[in-house]
Amino acid sequence: MKALRRGWYLGEPDFADKLRALVEGKQLGKVAGRDHAARAHDAVAAEELAKKALESLGLPQDAESLSDFRKGDRRKILVALLLRRASSVGNGWLAERLAMGHPSAVSRLVTSAQKQPKNQKELRKLAIMLKCST
Repeated sequence: MKALRRGWYLGEPDFADKLRALVEGKQLGKVAGRDHAARAHDAVAAEELAKKALESLGLPQDAESLSDFRKGDRRKILVALLLRRASSVGNGWLAERLAMGHPSAVSRLVTSAQKQPKNQKELRKLAIMLKCST
């Protein structure tokens, strides 16, 4: 289900609509721009998760206040890692929302953080606390 939520599937666009309908529990017709709408919906869900995660880690929720913290602040990286795993938002969205600089910096920081067992443990704790799947 995570892969589908991120937009990963093998098949024609009609097949993706059928899968989404099964996941959502309702029939979907062919809608122009479906992938764009799905991503927009996922960004809204990611925003809500970001707010909860930032609050639970003692960080401000708005991007302007977040810019007062280092771009590579460990807590910001943890939130970015959580959002990358739980949604389909891209590095650009994460960089802007979490005030982490350039999207390539987000990619580098998150990739590095994924390799550290301590971060994996903290990520699991955070996901359990926020009741989200990663």
